[in-house]
Amino acid sequence: MLFMYGIIPEDIASLDIERIDFKNKDILKSLISQLLNFIEQLAQIIHKLYGENQQLKDEINRLKGEKGKPKIPSNTPQRKTDNPTKKPRNWIQGSKEAQNQD
Repeated sequence: MLFMYGIIPEDIASLDIERIDFKNKDILKSLISQLLNFIEQLAQIIHKLYGENQQLKDEINRLKGEKGKPKIPSNTPQRKTDNPTKKPRNWIQGSKEAQNQD
């Protein structure tokens, strides 16, 4: 059984599947809720540890004189801004008579 940081609740650590009353929905709901909460806590710890591990790897590489993991910006398109250096297009509307003659 996994004993990480001593955070496993006693109810989960001493869980015996043979003694669970599967006909009692309230007990099952409570047990599933406890297990899901515990899984969520573990996922948060894992996410934090992965981030910390990557920071430590980057620091080791930096101390070795190597380049760390590059920080690449996201692929979001940049907003178009009005560029005053562009010349506005001058559209000349011809007469309808000239269009009908074509």
